Amino acid sequence: MNLLSITFHVEQNALPKWKNFLDNNFSKWLEETSIIDRFIFSEVESEMIEEGVNYNLLLIFKNQEIRSDFAHREMRDIAQIIDEQFIPQEVIIFPTFLNRISHQL
Repeated sequence: MNLLSITFHVEQNALPKWKNFLDNNFSKWLEETSIIDRFIFSEVESEMIEEGVNYNLLLIFKNQEIRSDFAHREMRDIAQIIDEQFIPQEVIIFPTFLNRISHQL
């Protein structure tokens, strides 16, 4: 099991546009991306975030090769789509590769 966590930090003023983006673009992108084995998309609840809202996409891949392929191709595509929809700093993307040490999934 190979994981990729993608956090999207959305500035407060961009939230209405972001929610529209989620409904119209992001959901379709997730459905059409066939190399994702499983995923969880969440709004992050944290006392540490005072400005804006974070969302997290946890992606589960069958192997490291598929995860790497996704990171190189699909991440670039979604970043480009977000860059076209939002001005710089309205939505910031933080990809994090999670390398399993142990698990009980």
